[in-house]
Amino acid sequence: MDTFISSANHRPSVLHSRASSRNRPSREHTQIAFQEKQRQSRVNLLILRLILRLLRDLKQSSQQPPTTPTATASEQHAPQTNSVTSQNVMLGEKQTEIISALFKPFSTEELKPSVQEGLNHDGKLGVNDTLSFKNNLGETLSTKTLTTKDIYDIRFRENMIKLTQSVPNSGWSFNENGLVKIKGRALRHPEQRLFIDEFGRSTREIVIERNNYWETVIRDDRRFLIQREFDDSGRSIRSSDALKHLIDHPFRYAFDCSTPMPILSLLATMKTIGEDDFNRQTGSINLSGWLDQYDSTQFDGGFNITSRFAKAGDIQINNRENIAGEYALFDPGKGDTLIPGGGYYFDLPGDDSSSYQGWNAVYQGRSNDNGYLFWTADIGTQNIHFQQDSWIPSNSRFRNHYLSAYVATTDTSRLARWDQDQSAVT
Repeated sequence: MDTFISSANHRPSVLHSRASSRNRPSREHTQIAFQEKQRQSRVNLLILRLILRLLRDLKQSSQQPPTTPTATASEQHAPQTNSVTSQNVMLGEKQTEIISALFKPFSTEELKPSVQEGLNHDGKLGVNDTLSFKNNLGETLSTKTLTTKDIYDIRFRENMIKLTQSVPNSGWSFNENGLVKIKGRALRHPEQRLFIDEFGRSTREIVIERNNYWETVIRDDRRFLIQREFDDSGRSIRSSDALKHLIDHPFRYAFDCSTPMPILSLLATMKTIGEDDFNRQTGSINLSGWLDQYDSTQFDGGFNITSRFAKAGDIQINNRENIAGEYALFDPGKGDTLIPGGGYYFDLPGDDSSSYQGWNAVYQGRSNDNGYLFWTADIGTQNIHFQQDSWIPSNSRFRNHYLSAYVATTDTSRLARWDQDQSAVT
């Protein structure tokens, strides 16, 4: 039988209603529960996002090659350096003295140069190295980037000094009666032959002395030391070998005081640019006084020459005075420079005709007792002290002489032309 239930039976009884009211949260508790549920949902959402991001990063890293670790903050701010660290070049004693004489700025302090490497990083002095001079406080007074010309000049001067130091004092003796001489090799019967002079004219010369490398000949009453083309065995003679015989066996030759200057210039050139380039540029070398057959002026010894002349009576030394036409007294204030490896002339005032009228010399640098070292062919190295505020010697063989305003410096343009492989500057 179907039972009809009235709507009243759908309402909770009063008793049930009261009993249930004790288990229902209050309105405040309901709000707190709702807020906690929202917070938990947000936390869950953040955790889900983090997991998704980690999965994405792991996927990307697995598809890319490994990278270097990220630099630390200190590394990021550290200065960047080249793989080869630039450092100072260690200069030798003579290099320091040459460089100081060539480039040192004016200062009452003693300044020493320092050179930082440029492009080569080989520890040697070279083109594009940076030269600087600092005072005692460490302040930089000047800087200079070394050029090709500078390197040729420095190396030529170094070689000039080494060459003069290698010739013993009893080496090339002084030939008072002629410019050049091969000792003990006079021909029993002098030979006459034709030769073509610099103007293309055919004329005669007389061969009076000969060894395996050189001949002494007379041309127009002037003596020349001529390099042979072939030795006694018919072998070709290289200019470098002929010159080395002069420096290796100086006791076999005698010269006036000027002929050693072009000899040293040619030898220093050969040492600077190398024998191969040197031999390509030279042929049969002629030596006689300041003659240098490879320069247009011909009588500059292979140097660049500057000179000044004095008026008669300008210079007086020990009751001697100069005559017109003699050189003036050396004076840095008038542009004269004293640089190691250069050529200089000690003049004897009042004499412009005898074999002892003066001495050509190479300046080697300062001595330990604050003197000046000069080398001449037959006298050797002299330690000269000059009178105060003057360039008149107070000691040595040059006591009656004066350092003149005749200065021979490096012909760097010829070195550059002859150095075809650039070995001197690379």
